Amino acid sequence: LEEMWDPKALAALEEHMVNRFTEQVADLQQQRLSGIVRSAVHYIEEHLSDKLSVKDIARQVYVHPDYLSARFKKETGENLGHYIRRLRVEEAERLLRFSTNSLAQIAEYCQFSSQSAFTKVFRQLKGMTPRQYREAAARSTGR
Repeated sequence: LEEMWDPKALAALEEHMVNRFTEQVADLQQQRLSGIVRSAVHYIEEHLSDKLSVKDIARQVYVHPDYLSARFKKETGENLGHYIRRLRVEEAERLLRFSTNSLAQIAEYCQFSSQSAFTKVFRQLKGMTPRQYREAAARSTGR
């Protein structure tokens, strides 16, 4: 780190460190989750760009949708739908930073019904629009 002078290299290192830390925290949190909820989380992460419903996820982990919803909320403190939206916005953040895909393409990939729905949810969770986020990320990395 002390030998790095290139702002792009420092930004990439920072991104790597934050991602690694986030993965480690997630791993620790998942160790406290039941097998059902861990399986649901894994399925969601593997199918984030697919259409997801509680019914489909519950079918994959062999439980009733109501049971899965209640168990997920109890163990994570987060509603299943909100969890999926949050992960999709986090994926959109990565795409906004590291791809040249249009906002409409990112919205579609992340399974938002429209670009305006994507913008609304992104703003609710991140406090800025996707375009503002992309511009800020570009400024911070010198792109």
